[in-house]
This record gives sequence, structure tokens and C-alpha cells, in this order.
Amino acid sequence: SNKLRDDELNKIAPLLAAVQQENISREDRVKIIKEIQKQYPDYLANQRADKVSIDQIKSANESLIASISKRAKAQAALTELGKIYERQVQLEIQLQEDSNKTIERRNELSAKGLSPAEVEKQLQSLKNAENLGRKTLQTELDGLKAQEQKIQNYINEEGLVTEVTNAVVKNTTATKDNGKAAEEAAKKR
Repeated sequence: SNKLRDDELNKIAPLLAAVQQENISREDRVKIIKEIQKQYPDYLANQRADKVSIDQIKSANESLIASISKRAKAQAALTELGKIYERQVQLEIQLQEDSNKTIERRNELSAKGLSPAEVEKQLQSLKNAENLGRKTLQTELDGLKAQEQKIQNYINEEGLVTEVTNAVVKNTTATKDNGKAAEEAAKKR
């Protein structure tokens, strides 16, 4: 989150510093404000660029920096949640595959004409291993669920719900746009 924030702040810092200078012309200040507004439309959104005071600019700069920090924290939280969800899916697939192995082995043994008692006897060691594996995977899943809850609590405690929601919408829109671009590229081939 710090790197995201620092990268964004490093890009905008020269403009924020320049717009606060008292010795620049009104025209230059208006140009700088409009340049900042291109990247951050809410920056001094309800103010006339040619009428804002240095104090209003300083306040807007502080708000913008706080907003950038919140967005970076929200993006970092989403990234961590994504890692957790990815691992949860992997574990759930593993659980399903392990269960399928037992079913497949049972079917193989039954196809050989073994009695149900013989099938169960031969499956017992496989079931024991599966149960041990299931407990291990479930323990990891429980740990991931606890991590997920901590991140969700952090999002709520830090007041990042809006930023997380906006980031999800932005990511979803980008994914849809990428999908459309891929479809169009495929049609051209």
C-alpha cells in the first residue's frame, strides 16, 4: 500500500507544491488546478479555479493526499483478499479431488467383483489418509477465513468500504473492457 501511495503521490506532488506557491500568476494557478482536476475530478470540484484561496488549496491538497492513501490501503486490502480467495479455491478443489479419488477407487474395487465388506476394508486406509488430509486442508481453510475476517475488519475500521467498492467496480469494468477487446480481436482474426 505504501508503494502505491508513494508512486501516486510522487506523480502529483510537483503540481500540489506548485499550486500552493503564492508568487505564481493566477493564470498559472488555474492551469495547474485544471491539470490536477484531470487526474482527480473531485479536487476543488465546487470551486472556481480562478477564485480559490491558498488556504482552500492547502486544504484540498491535504484531502487529496488522504484520499490517495485510503485508495492505496483499499487496493492493498483487495490484493490480500484476492490471495486468500485464490488459496481457498485451491483448497476446496483439492478437497473435492480427494473425495473423488475415494469414489473412483470404490467403483474400481466394486467392478472387480469384491463384496461391499471387502471394498470397505480395502478403502479404509485410503479413507484414513483422506480424513487426515481433509483435517489439514480444513485447518488451513479456517486460518484463511480468520485472515479474511481480519482484513474485512481492517477495511471497516479504517473507513475503506467506499474505496474498496470503487476499486472493485473499477476492476470489474476493466475486466469487462478487456473481455470486449479480446472478443473484438478474435472476430478480426
